[in-house]
Amino acid sequence: VLNTERPLGVVNFSFDSHSLTTKSRTALLGKFVEFKAKNISTVSVFGYTDNYGTEKYNRDLAKRRADAVSAFLTKAGFVVKEIVGEGSCCYLVDDEGKEGQHVNRRAEIHLYKEKK
Repeated sequence: VLNTERPLGVVNFSFDSHSLTTKSRTALLGKFVEFKAKNISTVSVFGYTDNYGTEKYNRDLAKRRADAVSAFLTKAGFVVKEIVGEGSCCYLVDDEGKEGQHVNRRAEIHLYKEKK
């Protein structure tokens, strides 16, 4: 499931990690205020990786990243209806340099939309 809409929020991850950093937790807390003000309570979370690793490993890592963000959102009272690990795809920027790889190692939070 590829969500082509602009995300409500993005959390970046260190290489080969699905742990939320202090910086990412602080950013998520800021998003909570924004989401509540906009009456957003139900979201989807999509996880992504850079181009290192096998397809299976990256899909699993991407899912763990999405799970980490989802758990944090759920504890804050949000409903996460969809958790997807996309793996190494859908790059935001060229994935050849370290900066590009960091940008692409992410989880995106999207407004949940019912499937028709």
